[in-house]
Amino acid sequence: MEKSKTITVFLLDGSKENCPKTVKIGGWDGTVFYLPTAAEVKQMLKTPDDTFKEAINKPGVYFLKSSNPENSDIYSEKIYIGQTWNIKERFTRHLHDETKEDFEEWAFFTCKDASLDTAGVKYLESKFLSLAKEANSAELIYGKDSSEPSLEASVKSVLNLHIENIKSILPILGFHFLISDAVVADASAPQAAVPITQEYSLKSPVCKAALLETTEGFVVKKGSQAVKDTTKSAPDLYVKLRERLIVSKELVDKGKFLEFAEDIVFKSRSAAACVVLGRSANGLVEWLPV
Repeated sequence: MEKSKTITVFLLDGSKENCPKTVKIGGWDGTVFYLPTAAEVKQMLKTPDDTFKEAINKPGVYFLKSSNPENSDIYSEKIYIGQTWNIKERFTRHLHDETKEDFEEWAFFTCKDASLDTAGVKYLESKFLSLAKEANSAELIYGKDSSEPSLEASVKSVLNLHIENIKSILPILGFHFLISDAVVADASAPQAAVPITQEYSLKSPVCKAALLETTEGFVVKKGSQAVKDTTKSAPDLYVKLRERLIVSKELVDKGKFLEFAEDIVFKSRSAAACVVLGRSANGLVEWLPV
């Protein structure tokens, strides 16, 4: 069982939900700060609230979110991941950058300890970029130099704790780019490590597919088929997910059908059915126990 956490969300304006926030975890000296609009960022930089005043002059890693991705056929949002030695200076620069003007939501992390030196924030940026690329659930924008610096194991241990805590906080603030709707199953994991609780076959005769219900999710097996075209009833979320799987070559064209090149883990039976059938689908109905 994972260790429980006490998460505290502080609203700077308790009269409305969409307002600047800070989020902390008990026993951790880090804080994630959230600003819902660029206008709030400008105001914070000009006349910072006491909550933000000290933090914005510190180094940190930050995340900007836009609901206007360039590749809107595949992604529903765009994320910029960056790091800086001084949050205030970097945000001020971004506010005058035309390429950043469509980012509506801004979040940043900093902490009180000495782990966030130049190498530390670069390490965090590199790790979050790797996690975001693996999830492949948002269009990513980032700087040219995002390579991981060489650090001592003790320093990495502290920074990795920051990463785990930030990962727990970001979804609370509406940043879901580290969460994938479908992931490639770990082929190196022993079969016994992921118990299978039920096997299914696809009810529809239009294609052949096998599904395994496991403790990690619902796995569409490698070699399963999917229809080539989607219908108007297909939820936009799963149309985009299919496109991402095709782009990443995890769903490949085999002529009459698409074929899964890897075992793919979905969050639900319905998600798997929608992707396989290219239409709205109820997983409780479309998958038959074997």
